[in-house]
Amino acid sequence: MARHLHHHHGQELLAHLRASSPLADLLRSAPNLPGARAAHARVLKSPVAGETFLLNTLVSTYARLGRLRDARRVFDEIPIRNTFSYNALLSAYARLGRPDEARALFEAIPDPDQCSYNTVVAALARHGRGHAGDALRLLAAMHADDFVLNAYSFASALSACAAERDSRTGEQVHGLVARSPHAGDVHIGSALVDMYAKCERPEDARRVFDAMPERNVVSWNSLITCFEQNGPVGEALVLFVEMMAAGFFPDEVTLSSVMSACAGLAADREGRQVHAHMVKCDRLRDDMVLNNALVDMYAKCGRTWEARCIFDSMPSRSIVSEISILTGYAKSANVEDAQVVFLQMVEKNVIAWNVLIAAYAQNGEEEEAIRLFVQLKRDSIWPTHYTYGNVLNACGNIADLQLGQQAHVHVLKEGFRFDFGPESDVFVGNSLVDMYLKTGSIDDGAKVFERMAARDNVSWNAMIVGYAQNGRAKDALHLFERMLCSNENPDSVTMIGVLSACGHSGLVDEGQRYFHSMTEDHGITPSRDHYTCMVDLLGRAGHLKEAEELIKDMPMEPDSVLWASLLGACRLHKNVELGEWTAGRLFELDPQNSGPYVLLSNMYAEMGKWAEVFRVRRSMKDRGVNLDHVLTFPLFEEFVKLFVLQQDFNVEPTSDHPDHSVWTANENGEYSTHSSYLLNFRGGRCGSADRGSCASEIQKSCGSEERLRFRGAWIVVSSKDSTCQNAMAAASPTSLQTLTTKLQVGALPLSYQVSNNQTTFFGKVLWCQPARRGVHLSLVQLTNKDEAHHPPLVPGGNKKLELLLPALPDGEH
Repeated sequence: MARHLHHHHGQELLAHLRASSPLADLLRSAPNLPGARAAHARVLKSPVAGETFLLNTLVSTYARLGRLRDARRVFDEIPIRNTFSYNALLSAYARLGRPDEARALFEAIPDPDQCSYNTVVAALARHGRGHAGDALRLLAAMHADDFVLNAYSFASALSACAAERDSRTGEQVHGLVARSPHAGDVHIGSALVDMYAKCERPEDARRVFDAMPERNVVSWNSLITCFEQNGPVGEALVLFVEMMAAGFFPDEVTLSSVMSACAGLAADREGRQVHAHMVKCDRLRDDMVLNNALVDMYAKCGRTWEARCIFDSMPSRSIVSEISILTGYAKSANVEDAQVVFLQMVEKNVIAWNVLIAAYAQNGEEEEAIRLFVQLKRDSIWPTHYTYGNVLNACGNIADLQLGQQAHVHVLKEGFRFDFGPESDVFVGNSLVDMYLKTGSIDDGAKVFERMAARDNVSWNAMIVGYAQNGRAKDALHLFERMLCSNENPDSVTMIGVLSACGHSGLVDEGQRYFHSMTEDHGITPSRDHYTCMVDLLGRAGHLKEAEELIKDMPMEPDSVLWASLLGACRLHKNVELGEWTAGRLFELDPQNSGPYVLLSNMYAEMGKWAEVFRVRRSMKDRGVNLDHVLTFPLFEEFVKLFVLQQDFNVEPTSDHPDHSVWTANENGEYSTHSSYLLNFRGGRCGSADRGSCASEIQKSCGSEERLRFRGAWIVVSSKDSTCQNAMAAASPTSLQTLTTKLQVGALPLSYQVSNNQTTFFGKVLWCQPARRGVHLSLVQLTNKDEAHHPPLVPGGNKKLELLLPALPDGEH
């Protein structure tokens, strides 16, 4: 009887299987959702509607079509689930990017098999950090449960190690692979190369690649990308050539990585060759990724015309290509075209805003950078630390402390704090320090520096150089000693700040000791900049012979900056013989630079050798050397007036002050001239008019306008505290030219002397910043020489002078 019942049950099961098999085939072959629903309806009407096998197939069908909700509903309706039921839905979660649901379902499987483990490990590994660690822990549990690790297991494990940048666990998996039958598998080999590449171990990646008995395009791509991202970048190009020679045809990943390598090396020649290969193989027609890579390559190589041609020929553009061309224009200082691209962008992310703000800030358009930042905030774009770094740089470049403080408030409101805590950001902190130093607010910069939870070399260098530039040599050297005690290694910029601090404080012995410690203690090879600092140090102290010997012993040829530093020292100490010899070296190196002529002329003038002065001037005319010109920006209450000398200077000390035109900036940033004259400002007095008439003369205008043209040089020190601006003083053009030359030498804190026939002023350079139209300067007026090292930069204290040393357009010399 029992045998009969068992036979009857077996025949019934066989009949069910025969009935469900055509339905299962129908479900597997469903091409779309309507087909699957029609097949599902037939299942529901069949006598085998509740069969687990059939319902499992239905779960897989809905999962294959991306209908996760339908798949889950069918899964929940299965009366008796088996492991395959769970694996079917688990595969759906893995395929559709639901790692959390996959992990939760895996935990609910009563008896997971190898497929269950592999599926959930792959799902977690595929979705990177945050899940890759769980993937590795499950793989360890799988190995502990005596499951055999297959190629799928190893590939998932290596992918997880790559995502976690966990090379230690990756090495352990590598050891298991080496003892398994899959050691020579090309896919596992490619996964190993990719794991070592993402863990930034290019040597190990290359060793695995060289040991592979078989390679495919994926393995070549992994190694090429490894060297492109980790260096040496040139090796990526060598591998590309080897790949082509081995008969492998590069795909989009290969070409994108090679283009990126060419961009990183600025190798436009090799980039054009790869471009030609892509055109020859017709790979660019509809491939946005490759077109983006080409635009980026040409833009980073400085070939904006070629980048723009490809950009314009693209059938469709993405924000990636738009940012690439925008960055190319910004790096080539083509701010106008960068602005046009930015305005034409349909979608602007914060990267695009950052690029244009940086372009303005780095090319002398600081006001535009700040205006764009305000617009960014109005458009509800969330600024990043790069945004604030560029804005703070712009505030520092124009020495606007008030704007810088407002930007600081925005920084704090956005959560970038500089006390000890997780919100500290080194980049923004460095930018704040730099801004405060450029605006002369040294103590505020020091406060930010001291509150930074983490510092890098840039942080220390900014403060050391800032102290040196502002005459606080003891503070600079004390901070340098703190830097050494903090185990931070100084670099070449650090030593420039240290040597400059010694130079401007007359610490000759200390400067020489620090100079020799560069190679002996810190392994830094002195550059021309360091030798220039030492020549300046020795020259200021009157050790001209030692400075000359140091120049002769240099391992490299001295440049014009270094010779100019020595010439300035010769003028200071009235060493005519060495000065003439040094000037001769400068005339040979840079025959069209007016600075050496002016320095030599001033040295003769100060010694009363007027015949030599006229000889130098005559030599300048004979050689066609033109003087540099200077434009000034004194502030009159709420107005900005520009004073430009309209004629060449006369070196005779009894010469009259020339007439001046007053220039006013309009709302479009253009300058207009008005036919009014400021006559004979001497020692803070308006020589040709009383206070009332002087004030009205300044405001007088006839309305005639013309574009600003630089024709001379003039310095005005201004104050807002009187109707007549009675703190103004006119500098002799020769003094200004001397100042210009010294700035070109690169002396960091610079005391200058502005003289006329009544009054002498002393001052110090706060900062000097290259700009798009010249060089921006910020100076502070000192009341006497004793303030040269510690000027009292307090509100309402010393008067500041803002200057622009403009670069003349072609044809204006």
